[in-house]
Amino acid sequence: LYQTTGSRGLKWACVTGVAIAAATKPDATVDSVLGAIYDNCDKDLVVKELDLHLRNTGSIATIQELRRYFDWHYNGFGMPYPFSYANEVVTKGVTISRMVRGRTKEAVLGGGNMGRDADCVAAVAAGISGSLTGTAYLPQEWIAQLDLATEQNPHTCSKRTLQEHTDGLLGAFEKKMAGLERNIEHMR
Repeated sequence: LYQTTGSRGLKWACVTGVAIAAATKPDATVDSVLGAIYDNCDKDLVVKELDLHLRNTGSIATIQELRRYFDWHYNGFGMPYPFSYANEVVTKGVTISRMVRGRTKEAVLGGGNMGRDADCVAAVAAGISGSLTGTAYLPQEWIAQLDLATEQNPHTCSKRTLQEHTDGLLGAFEKKMAGLERNIEHMR
């Protein structure tokens, strides 16, 4: 990772990691995911900014209204690098995930229509939402299109389908957990 002195990127990346981990817990909810962020992330920098925008957007009902709100706060004017920073991307992603109550399709569409660094916003919003609700809110046509595009892409290093990726990640996680459990048992 390339981080400049004083960079806040890793602190904001922590939000996404904490949110996804919290979302995969049994009986997780949008509120429990937000609670995990508040409990485990940098209070002075991250939680303060995130809380401000979550409070200010709580009554906003549409992505269009949310975009207008964020365009006023994150516009890039007068900045040395006028494109999106981690705090903007993650704040928008978390806010969208909350707004759509973890419905993955709506998170993808909301993030994709947010403007500026829309692909990254969509990835954060959908990553958190998908961890919470799975593929239940994704149209099967989207999954089929993704698998077809991956199969036809001559530049990708992986031709795995979405299901193959999911199974592989779950298998790796289960293997890691089994190893940790063996180590714990060995220490007893």
